[in-house]
Amino acid sequence: MFLTYDKISRVLFWGCVSALLATLLNLLGLCSCCVTFPLAWLLSSLIYLALASMKVPMSRKAVLITGCDTGFGHALALHLDKMGVRVFACVLKSGGEGAERLRKGGSSRLHVLQMDITNQEEVKKALEDVKNLLPAEGRIVSMGSARGRLHIPIGTTYDLNKHALEGFNDGLRNEMRRFGIDVCLIEPGNFTAGTGIFRESDVRRDGKAMWAAMDEEVKTAYGKDFFDETINFQLNITRSGNPDVSEVLTAMTDALTQKYPQSRYQPMDITIYLAVFLNQHFPEWVYDYLWVEYILKKGL
Repeated sequence: MFLTYDKISRVLFWGCVSALLATLLNLLGLCSCCVTFPLAWLLSSLIYLALASMKVPMSRKAVLITGCDTGFGHALALHLDKMGVRVFACVLKSGGEGAERLRKGGSSRLHVLQMDITNQEEVKKALEDVKNLLPAEGRIVSMGSARGRLHIPIGTTYDLNKHALEGFNDGLRNEMRRFGIDVCLIEPGNFTAGTGIFRESDVRRDGKAMWAAMDEEVKTAYGKDFFDETINFQLNITRSGNPDVSEVLTAMTDALTQKYPQSRYQPMDITIYLAVFLNQHFPEWVYDYLWVEYILKKGL
């Protein structure tokens, strides 16, 4: 997909810059807006799109991916392997079903590594394996979420994690610049149906356990009806989202291969894209009373 929402938004940004420039030149009496604006917008847009289309040769590159047992990580590992990239696919369980599918579906360029990112010893071991095979240089691409740029009621703990990743990524991007290392963040919208990360059986099981373990004071304050609404909301999420993750794979591939990568990529549908824009640039009440109410009634 050549014209993504990311690219469209940046073309529109250069349109705004061109309009301001044309207005200023017109006020100074140097030239007409009717001439300056379309020419400036066309030129700036073409330059941006040309730079965005420049790719880094990947034939001798390597990529390390965490979380390859399932979901985006698993799909990306196979996708990059087919492109001829040397892939280090890190999995939580090297003997698990996901790891076996990678070994069977990948080429000899795809290396499956055992790495639980919460286990420092496994992280060190994986690092040594990679360092023995590659020079120490490249770029970092992290998997975030649209939920790092907006909030959904009853999803605070998940949103907290994604907002923290946003801050970490911003700091890392600036700290790594001195070493010539680009840092990018992917912010997908709702692809639950494509990744299967939330299952109905798990939601029902965890919900039942949560209610049983909940303090009586909390139960009284919120009530069983509200709790049931919360569970139903989460169940709706398990049935929602885009089943086709190709848009996310394209964003991750662009982040790895573009010569001049963006700091952020936002593969998401237009509804969530506009919600992010509202949350970032409009007064809070616009988001709270329009988007939040829509989510509560419709489900994401």
